[in-house]
Amino acid sequence: MISAPDLPATQLCNYCYAFMFQGCTNLAVDPVLPAPALSTSCYFNMFNGCTGLKSIDLAISIKTIENNAFQGCTSVTFMSLGNVIKIKKNAFDGITEITTLGIPASVEEIHENSFTITALNSAVFDGVKEPEICSDDTFDKETPE
Repeated sequence: MISAPDLPATQLCNYCYAFMFQGCTNLAVDPVLPAPALSTSCYFNMFNGCTGLKSIDLAISIKTIENNAFQGCTSVTFMSLGNVIKIKKNAFDGITEITTLGIPASVEEIHENSFTITALNSAVFDGVKEPEICSDDTFDKETPE
């Protein structure tokens, strides 16, 4: 397995990292993003299909997990969502190894199919107020084929 290269940019444009590591099957750990804040849609499809990714540890600066950001990352066994506020459609769809998921108090909005995780047994909301769930199928549990 390989590690991602250093990403030195501190100012980012919209969609700056979109599709950057998509389909990279040998990437084991998501890279540290040095920018103090991410622009619109920076994580859009960024790690989609990275089947070797084992750990997702989001920095405090990341506020939105974009559509399909970690979709199909079937080997993930650990996730730390930092201080994320929004989790968009299919963000973690297809992750098969997570059994328990902690949703930080910072999360205000979760979109459809965000956590279609085959092994998920429980989701724990760390906040006093449960976030807005934008769809009945947000936490669908798929049966593997």
